[in-house]
Amino acid sequence: MSSSTYSPVWSPDHIVYSLTMSHYNLSCTTRDRKSFVKPAPIKLDNFEHLERQTNYEDWASQMSMSFRPMGIYDIIINKMQPALNATDEELEAYEALANHAMLVLIQLISKPIMKKISKLTTPYEIWKALRETYYHNNVFSFVHQVPNLCSLSTQLEKDKSVVDFMEKFNDQWTRVCQMTAGPDPYWKKFRAFLEEDYANCNFLLAALSKHYPNPVDNLTTKSNLSYTELKHHIRALASNSQLG
Repeated sequence: MSSSTYSPVWSPDHIVYSLTMSHYNLSCTTRDRKSFVKPAPIKLDNFEHLERQTNYEDWASQMSMSFRPMGIYDIIINKMQPALNATDEELEAYEALANHAMLVLIQLISKPIMKKISKLTTPYEIWKALRETYYHNNVFSFVHQVPNLCSLSTQLEKDKSVVDFMEKFNDQWTRVCQMTAGPDPYWKKFRAFLEEDYANCNFLLAALSKHYPNPVDNLTTKSNLSYTELKHHIRALASNSQLG
């Protein structure tokens, strides 16, 4: 059976784990408990909302990371279903988590997009429809993503953490690399370039050069540094207040 049609089975053990991860107040297994406490509200104020195609990938990455601790990742992304022999209590638990997953999703989607998916009835259907509509892993996405990487320097402020900035840079670099995963020789050449430590180092130093010209100038003389070593040097300079 292909992975595109496979639906994982929601087992009793998985229910106990997911309920625990989703802030359910359970002290016994699902077979022993007759009722379930609703999950505690999760603050979504700091989560990015899906507005359009241009922010889909950032939104989807944020959501995928957040779904796991909420215990709803498999329901939304892998179409997990209750086992055929699930008890009433297990079905109740699954339904509670599925409803919770739906509420999380719809709170983080803009109103115009909500109108387009309002007839869908499960979290998985919504996730699948959004991916099919807004995810475009092609040459145009790659071309649009490269300027995002190059413009990161405009988001760096001298009084902000340079370590946090490097994490953001790493995320953007990884995203660009992932877009070159295709088998076409065209992509392989891009990927070979992006996998070079020299390229990674130069892009990072270029992003830092506007605010930290002197430290960057000194670091460019260390041509044999790996990207990991370069980040270590920058962290050391930051921790000793030697970047300014």
